[in-house]
Amino acid sequence: MTTKTYIGDTIIKQLRLTIEDIAVGASALGDTNPIHFNHDEAIKAGYSGIIASGAHTSGLCGGALTQKFQHSGPFMGLDCSYRFHKAVLPNEQLTITWTTTLIEHKTKLKGHLAYLEGQMTDSSDKLLISATMKVLLLD
Repeated sequence: MTTKTYIGDTIIKQLRLTIEDIAVGASALGDTNPIHFNHDEAIKAGYSGIIASGAHTSGLCGGALTQKFQHSGPFMGLDCSYRFHKAVLPNEQLTITWTTTLIEHKTKLKGHLAYLEGQMTDSSDKLLISATMKVLLLD
């Protein structure tokens, strides 16, 4: 068994994205969809205003998980999946949570596979993103 995580181990990160954060994140990722930059275009698309890019928000989710394992030695993400349930709005208190659900020792890979389930919720505890991740934790 690995000491880097255990079944039920949970990491929680809270953050808030401003309109500027949303624009910078979308720009950095090459997401030029105007719903990330222009209030009127977001309204036309059926949103209450500017929304965050899925690439940006999923990257923030993955980054939170990276922060968990960065001090425990070499690791790498092997597989991930994200499902977007609701738009991520600016200035909303966001909570990212990851929980380890399964660990498998893999001698051939010289480490352990950790399977995690994650989510991003808003301040009303509405599910915005659900996710799964498989990470190789090297011995």
